[in-house]
Amino acid sequence: MMRSTHRPAAAAGAAALALSLAACGGGTGDGGTSGGGGTAPRLTLGLNAAPKSLLPTVAVTGGSTLFYTPVYDTLVLLGPDGSPQPMLATEWKYDEAQTVLTLKLRTGVKFTNGEAFDAAAAKANLDRSLKAGANTQALAALAEVAAPDPATLVLTLKQKDPGVVSALGTSAAYMQAPGTFDKPDAATKPVGTGPYTLADTTIIGSEYVYKKNPSYWNASAIKYDEVALKVLGDQNAMLNAVKSGQVNAIQMAPGQKDQVTAAGWQAVAQEIDFAGLFLFDRTGKVNPAMADKRVRQAINLAVNREALLKAVVGGLGTPTAQIFNDGAGKSLDPALDTQWAYNPERAKALLAEAGQSNLKLVLPTTPLAKTLMDAVKQQLGAVGINAELQDAGPNFVTDILGGKYAASYFQFQATDPWYMMQFLLMPQGAYNPLHADDPQLAALIDRYRAGDAAAQQAVLKEINAYVTDQAWFAPWYRVQTVWAVDPKTSVQLLKGWASPYVLSFAPKS
Repeated sequence: MMRSTHRPAAAAGAAALALSLAACGGGTGDGGTSGGGGTAPRLTLGLNAAPKSLLPTVAVTGGSTLFYTPVYDTLVLLGPDGSPQPMLATEWKYDEAQTVLTLKLRTGVKFTNGEAFDAAAAKANLDRSLKAGANTQALAALAEVAAPDPATLVLTLKQKDPGVVSALGTSAAYMQAPGTFDKPDAATKPVGTGPYTLADTTIIGSEYVYKKNPSYWNASAIKYDEVALKVLGDQNAMLNAVKSGQVNAIQMAPGQKDQVTAAGWQAVAQEIDFAGLFLFDRTGKVNPAMADKRVRQAINLAVNREALLKAVVGGLGTPTAQIFNDGAGKSLDPALDTQWAYNPERAKALLAEAGQSNLKLVLPTTPLAKTLMDAVKQQLGAVGINAELQDAGPNFVTDILGGKYAASYFQFQATDPWYMMQFLLMPQGAYNPLHADDPQLAALIDRYRAGDAAAQQAVLKEINAYVTDQAWFAPWYRVQTVWAVDPKTSVQLLKGWASPYVLSFAPKS
């Protein structure tokens, strides 16, 4: 699923962001019991995929968050409702023009290798995020980062940006010990100020074991002595882990809910992601036909959203043709949900008008998405679009973000609208890999950036209507993200995010 953030900023996310029908998971078997005060011995989470690296420059806030937050703190913490709260920064304030943000930092904090965390260390991390890695776009508004004294960090912006503070609570602001930036083993031996350290018993790609940091600045927040992340891969392995008690929690795959709840587990859900085809090639660089909005609209009309939702994710979601929501997981404009309702005859007519009755379209896929994409191929074929499915394997995300494909299936964490604009709509956005630029859309985004909350909400509706009409995407549905926990464990979800923090899990008393 791909995802993102926003509360502003994350790298999507995006994003998040992670492709999959089964999403990410978590759990641990014997870890849900407490030994009578203090911390419980162990929490085990079952996940379906591991990140390629544990470097902050590679991290994207989304489904893989749990691999990073045990080690890396952020400057601010995004609370359960998504609002920024103190973490390594204890307070912050904008100037009147909202282009200079001054943060006061927590003192006395050390990285687990003994380095001091201070403003110079925070500046080094943000400077690196600005120059390289997956989070560059989240901090694109920053013109300069200054550390006038060890406890003060000053961010000067190029212009007002509604997402900077929230971005400091995402992967864009994971704090790594600067002395480890260039170490050859930094990707497998991360060093931060977080509540845990990565243990030597970790098997990269298979099982990640984290030991409690005895010097953590917020020791009372730690609920387990040890956390293990088991990479289980497929749905059968995930269910077997649940039934055998190997895990305490998982992020459920489609179709697992009945079996998981039958085992006595609790399911906690929120509707976050939108899933569908991302129509990247809005200017026809890879496939010239895609520059015609009638072709993109036809692709929207060709897909039976209700049928896909039922068949693929068991109906756990809401059919929609729009990418934005109202902030609470509901449609921003209910009328747009059916703007591109299934209509194969109209799709054929639009393709004929565009002179593309025999359109060829290459779509990347993975074995995990085969069932879904076979159904989509059939529906596109029924209106005259010959979809060629190419197995992209482990290069799926790399290839689509590199601009190899005109379109692709993806699942994106549709949360804060500014984050989505940064990563999906702006020419430099990570998930606008062919850098489509639309002057009318750019002007709307500028109005959103400059406005107050009321003005932003009004402009957002204009942006949503425009993007939907131009068919920059072919959304199918918003899908529920469901975490399941065993009877000994509780979890508090973070509004709008696919993954909880590691500190969001706790043993039930």
